Amino acid sequence: MQFLSDFFKNEDIAAIRLKAKTNPRIINKMNEEHAPFRKKLYIQKSGLATWGHYYMCPKHSVKLTFNYDDPKHHVCPIDGEVFTAEPYDGGWWMSIAFRNSGVCFEAAALYLATEDPSALKLSKEIILGYAENYENYEVHGDIPYNNPGRICSQVLDEATIFTSLARAYAIIKSELSESERRLAEEKLFAPGAEHLIKYMTPQLHNHEIAICSAIGLIGLATNDKKLLEIAVNEKYGLKYQLDHALLSDGLWFEGSVGYHLFALKHIMDYESFARYTEYSLFGVSHYREKLVRMLEFPLQIATADFHLPMINDCEAYYSNALNTYEYGYSAAKTDKILKQLYLAIGEGERREINYLLFGEANLPKEPSTDIKNYLSDSGSSLAVIHGDDGRYLLLKASPFGGEHDHYDRLSLSFSAFGKNLCRDLGTAAGYSAPLHYAYYKNTASHNTVVIDGKNMPPAVPRVKKYQPLDDGCILLDAEVTWDGNYHLPDSFTIKAWDDEAYFGAYMRRQILWCGSYFIDVFSVKSDNRRRKEWVLHTDGEPTRSGANAKPMSPFTEGAQAKLHSLTYRKAEGTELQRYRCDGVFLDCHFLADGFTVIEGKGPNNPSVSDICYLLLRSEEPSPIYACVIEAHEGNSVIESVNIEKRGDEIAVTVKENSGRLKKFIPTFD
Repeated sequence: MQFLSDFFKNEDIAAIRLKAKTNPRIINKMNEEHAPFRKKLYIQKSGLATWGHYYMCPKHSVKLTFNYDDPKHHVCPIDGEVFTAEPYDGGWWMSIAFRNSGVCFEAAALYLATEDPSALKLSKEIILGYAENYENYEVHGDIPYNNPGRICSQVLDEATIFTSLARAYAIIKSELSESERRLAEEKLFAPGAEHLIKYMTPQLHNHEIAICSAIGLIGLATNDKKLLEIAVNEKYGLKYQLDHALLSDGLWFEGSVGYHLFALKHIMDYESFARYTEYSLFGVSHYREKLVRMLEFPLQIATADFHLPMINDCEAYYSNALNTYEYGYSAAKTDKILKQLYLAIGEGERREINYLLFGEANLPKEPSTDIKNYLSDSGSSLAVIHGDDGRYLLLKASPFGGEHDHYDRLSLSFSAFGKNLCRDLGTAAGYSAPLHYAYYKNTASHNTVVIDGKNMPPAVPRVKKYQPLDDGCILLDAEVTWDGNYHLPDSFTIKAWDDEAYFGAYMRRQILWCGSYFIDVFSVKSDNRRRKEWVLHTDGEPTRSGANAKPMSPFTEGAQAKLHSLTYRKAEGTELQRYRCDGVFLDCHFLADGFTVIEGKGPNNPSVSDICYLLLRSEEPSPIYACVIEAHEGNSVIESVNIEKRGDEIAVTVKENSGRLKKFIPTFD
């Protein structure tokens, strides 16, 4: 094992084999999962694998059911409809490539842990199979925001596959003959690295993290320092990305917890094999500090039950980050990282590959973690407030993050009693789903104010105030202005916003958090009479219908065209709309004077169910929206709400059942 010592010391190998011996279920699980690949291995001889995001039901926006032994029939899990031909066949082949590369790495790890020759044989067959065929794969792509691939249709997927293949090769290289090593390095890894370098984009992006990590791993596995210099030290390499793409509080600049964890995963994949080399990132205190902040960050904005908010393009679950935190904790043993490792493990067992290779065999006791409010008045500009019964409010005032941003600012997400009552919807399960660009990414599908149904341009919001008050309440105050000047990140971005609709507009959101409820005042200043709608959507059903509501014609364009069952009405004074959300009630007391009240339904996520929308429409230049929102289980603390508009001022008075009065008169300086 002359090459293996670069990545695993003798004591590492001894620890790995002890874990394998004392945890046979890990080995049994891998052997069981690898059985179909040992029986029949699918490796394309030629052809074009398509994009994984095309492997979706176009009707339901859900992933099709993958059948390893059926490359020609692809089934919707909702209604059983069968899809054939392209792009679905190519999507099946893309799934095969991902599975092959993952199994290749796992089998190599299994061989390292058990010296099982069948595991070595499987890993070797996959590497040499792709080496024999890689030159036959055409450069192809035409995927939004992505350069082309060869095994797959985008260079990002190519990088992910090479990450696994290179790590596997680093482990089993000593067991290959000289001719097999030459085949692997000359026909697969060298042209693969060349392709990754050629199609890497000079930008800050999670793609470039993945690509540089793959290039670096190929450099480590083949002992090519030129590749390592490109991956780690050149502009837009890993060090440059960490220096320029991290916000000051540690969130990845794209503003998505999902892509924060995605970027972190690829860095950890690289770092776990670079740890004993001069190209280690943890080996440099400056980058170690940045990586620790990245690893610790998600916990700071988690809900009371430790779920992660679905802001921007996001499928953020701790369980998806288990391998990341297995190695992350072994490299940096802080309580916050340990807590997130426990969260990623959840109720299950530590059967992941990174536990076997790098994980601590005996973890300390799970640390107790106090749920704390959070504010970043710079950096991510996220604000989180916690309350009793799992109440959780997040205000998004983040800078624009590029491709994976959503076009919402000063938007709210709210949950309580373990229910996502007014959550950010996140994104579709696949980016080819029709609702992704047409609905989920848009301003109008978020809890904020939308002008003419159009998307907000990039801007730099600011949290003006986050102030605990003497009576236990918290005042949260944030603002954003569109003056035509905005700074885009150093990242390729396709324009999908409307500068004209928002030009000259100023928005301010002032929230008084009162424990079991909060008061929300949202003011807009502009010099136009465009259509402005305050939006609240909730995952529940209204318990009452508005008086004199009339059917409304559907919206004809933008995300609002996805709404249906619309009604509209004029109303006066303060109204209450109550929603029933699976045993929890959400009460929204709102000022109706001067607004057209619109109610309807729109797609949830996934889109197989609906959520309810409440829109307050004004065409005045400078409307002020005011509401009081309370979540309860049938025992509301509010007796009455009165909201009065006095010229340019708003006064909100809440009378509680206890007799306490809470009055809020926001400032508009």
